[in-house]
Amino acid sequence: MHGIVASAVHPLHTCRMEGMNNKIKLLKQWAKANGIPNTSL
Repeated sequence: MHGIVASAVHPLHTCRMEGMNNKIKLLKQWAKANGIPNTSL
């Protein structure tokens, strides 16, 4: 019961984190395609 109440009060969504990871991945791919060195983060 505690877990159900906790999930209703404090929902955990990874959407924002997944979006940030996706943007980082796309930026790294863009930099590599455009010959920008040192794309390691």
